[in-house]
Amino acid sequence: MSEMNAKDLEMREAATVSGASALMRELWPTGSVKERIGKAARELGWPFSRAENMWRGESRVIVGEETVRLLEVRAARSAATTRKLEEAAHDFEDVAGRLARMETLLAALVADLDHARAVSNGGPAGTVGMGDDARDPRVPADRDGRGRSASHSARAVLRLGRRGES
Repeated sequence: MSEMNAKDLEMREAATVSGASALMRELWPTGSVKERIGKAARELGWPFSRAENMWRGESRVIVGEETVRLLEVRAARSAATTRKLEEAAHDFEDVAGRLARMETLLAALVADLDHARAVSNGGPAGTVGMGDDARDPRVPADRDGRGRSASHSARAVLRLGRRGES
């Protein structure tokens, strides 16, 4: 069905008293009936008695402007819901990205701490207790010729983490 035919069908359905009543019940689903009718009247800009008659399906006729107003409210709510869903999806992607960065930083920190622990025991990571002559040449040395300290690595990881966040 084309978009124009769907809109025409929606307009025809809302143009009937029973269709308008059903649409009002769909748009204001929570609260007591009196509260729901009051909310509808305020949002539609109708007198309470007119909204109540339409709600209960007791109106004899529905004016074209009333149908248009009901459909405008429905469209505005649909657009607002779509915006909220898009914002939630964006927020989720943002949190997922932050979590991935944190996991990467944590893995680097754990690796640096493991390396520092091994170096403090006399050798590079994976060679605990083998002595300085077995030191891994890929690990940069600090001033005293040993691997980076755990506190140095932790500070470096935290600095990297701060740069990555916006």
